[in-house]
Amino acid sequence: MYRLAELVLVTAKTKNNSNEVAITFVLGADNPLDNVGISYGDEQDIVFFLHYSTIHIIAVVTNQGNIHYMSGDDDYDYESARRLYNECIDGLDENSSRKDVYDAGLIFLARCSEVGLYYR
Repeated sequence: MYRLAELVLVTAKTKNNSNEVAITFVLGADNPLDNVGISYGDEQDIVFFLHYSTIHIIAVVTNQGNIHYMSGDDDYDYESARRLYNECIDGLDENSSRKDVYDAGLIFLARCSEVGLYYR
């Protein structure tokens, strides 16, 4: 996990002007950090994570340099997670403010344990 956190911070600093970065990888791989997916921070990161069962952890570094992880447990259910996500973003569209999108994301993160996801 330390190597992942280090990769997130270095990538945010060197490739995204110290802005948010999300990195995904597969825990069961021989060397999980050799094949990572990198995104530069938008709500599609959560959708991507929810959809692909082979992704076990998503790590996000915030603009303040904090690192958070989301992972699923044995109770994780894609359909329930997708319904919760859709409920949280209901009413948002391309004209929604960044604050509204941010707030919707916070609501999802606060409630994600209801569908077997854990965010720390």
